[in-house]
Amino acid sequence: MSKSDLQIVQEQWLLHCLHKNKKSRFGKRYNFSDIRCIKDYQQQVPLNHYNDLKPWIDALSQGENSILFDEPVIAFEVTSGSTHARKLIPYSESSLLDFQKAILPWLKLISEQYKLQSGFAYWALSPATRKQEFTDSGIAIGLPDERYLGENISSFFTLQTAVPHWVGNIEEVHKWQLYTLYWLICKKELAFVSVWSPTFFIVLIEAIDRHYSNLSALLLKGGQYNQHCLPADKEAYQRLLQYRNSKDSKILWPKLKLVSCWADASSKSYYAQLKKIFYYAAFQAKGLLLTEGVVTIPDKDGQTVLAGQSVFFEFLINDKIVLAHELTINSCYDVIITTSGGLYRYCTQDRVVCEGHRDGWPILRFIGRNGIQSDLVGEKLTEEFVTSCLSVIEDFSLLLPCRGKKPYYCLLLEKNVYTDYSDIAEILDQQLSKNSQYAYARKMGQLGKITVHTMEQPLDKYLQVMINDGMRMGDIKIPALSLDDTLLKKMGEL
Repeated sequence: MSKSDLQIVQEQWLLHCLHKNKKSRFGKRYNFSDIRCIKDYQQQVPLNHYNDLKPWIDALSQGENSILFDEPVIAFEVTSGSTHARKLIPYSESSLLDFQKAILPWLKLISEQYKLQSGFAYWALSPATRKQEFTDSGIAIGLPDERYLGENISSFFTLQTAVPHWVGNIEEVHKWQLYTLYWLICKKELAFVSVWSPTFFIVLIEAIDRHYSNLSALLLKGGQYNQHCLPADKEAYQRLLQYRNSKDSKILWPKLKLVSCWADASSKSYYAQLKKIFYYAAFQAKGLLLTEGVVTIPDKDGQTVLAGQSVFFEFLINDKIVLAHELTINSCYDVIITTSGGLYRYCTQDRVVCEGHRDGWPILRFIGRNGIQSDLVGEKLTEEFVTSCLSVIEDFSLLLPCRGKKPYYCLLLEKNVYTDYSDIAEILDQQLSKNSQYAYARKMGQLGKITVHTMEQPLDKYLQVMINDGMRMGDIKIPALSLDDTLLKKMGEL
């Protein structure tokens, strides 16, 4: 049987990556020089989780060279994992080019499809309000958006940036919101919005009311932030007045054509909420773009297709490893990637379902994460991590995610144990903020404050609820984190 185009592309990419990095310390340990096919690779290199690669990544962060790949490290990015509140992911020039190889064809496609030839674009690739950090050896943690997109984007994507890059460096959230909104409202010709979580933009739009007086003053009289001039814009002020009365976003941005953001799993309801706000614009579900590598990219029909030209993929189903060309419709898989950034057979913990094929390439939809127990807005809290955070509380404690217009977490505690429950909530918030995504979501207002709910004999009531649901007493484990949104009601009825 002849190999499919996808199979050929994947094997060629893998062998090129391994050959390029055969002199790295990792390449020497696993004999990259001897690998001639995918089967050799699978036999010689084990599956890896972040813990397995962490010593190698730590060596890179300390300034050592040729550890995971045979190139300099240009930067690290931060993400959260199931066992680490914070993970550093190394980037090389090759892995950055692979990211661009996946993302730029999509941008060119939507530019043509939605006629994005004039106007402004609002990007939120790298986290806003992030302070510039460096490793102990002086390597940057984080890259500016323009570095991710690369210089080649200007050849076909001509939209101007709506918000100056300096605004993203403002560390105080309220100031960042104010100046971001100022620039956005000035840009009547805003045509394209690209963010990760839909809650990010929902919270920003809701902040218009909170900043109304300051926005009005800036638009009427102009102003200055540090050395940056903020010109007056009376036409934008008139639109803001009309918007305040009508809450119709089309008054502010009548030429908005496309919004791109997460749409699946825990983002689904917020995606629908954002679509109501921008009812007149087209929406496209963002592909599965991980800090570690790009998994899927939308095609011309908005279907998220495997990005098989920039990452090597394996998939786990029922303890069996299959390759990209072997995926079957309606089956669910755990994603395993190999990247030119030194992540070899890396288990991402992301789960996808295959919904079909496009010219032999699988169409995949993100359905959640293994090991990630709660992910309301991208904060990725695991029970293991929450357990460590709740270790400061000696009595019964249980964390519950709560959905709503602004999602938040509720901490269930024993009644009459503590004199000040607000202190407990504050301490837990600080502990959870060791997870960079949770801290970012709280900082940006995507997640509300932790609330505390107290109850007499919560442990007994929890056990009784589990027994009523059919569990045996000996099988019941008391979790640190529960996703049962009816649990409080059930316990309160006992």
